[in-house]
Amino acid sequence: MMVQTKIDFKRAYWRNPRFVIFSLLMPIAFYLLFTKVMKQGVMNAAFNRQYMVSMATYSLVLSNTFTLSTLLYNDARDGLVSLIDLSPTSHRTYYGAKLLNLGLINALTIGVIFIVAGISNQIHLVWSSWLLTAGWLWFASIPLCLIGISISFLTDENQIQLVSSLLAFPLAI
Repeated sequence: MMVQTKIDFKRAYWRNPRFVIFSLLMPIAFYLLFTKVMKQGVMNAAFNRQYMVSMATYSLVLSNTFTLSTLLYNDARDGLVSLIDLSPTSHRTYYGAKLLNLGLINALTIGVIFIVAGISNQIHLVWSSWLLTAGWLWFASIPLCLIGISISFLTDENQIQLVSSLLAFPLAI
């Protein structure tokens, strides 16, 4: 399981610039844009905290609907899932590694967005509030992960992109 997780992490996230751009850099850029560049009047600390959580949620929606569904579809299309039947690895291990990676990625994404927000806007919370907020966001990503898995069972990449878009953008709003 750990070998599969390590290989899958490198292949799916480390070498995937679309993930880094859309699921991590875009929410960070939106956060900095709306709290630093386009601020009108004096933005209070409550807005900065709320927007930090909003951008972390937006990142989770994008990574769980777009990235996960596309990765699973591409694995099935490229025959990787069929190769699992020929290897000592089971489907349970394959999907377990995917979910373990996604859980790790979600936690890292939340952490990075929280660090950027905390440093850029001097957000001060007690540690228990930081951890509780991050924990709830991570826990809330589980249904989004299930949505991404469900989307991956569609038969066409265009359908996956369409359904992901139709779900992700209303969820983001």
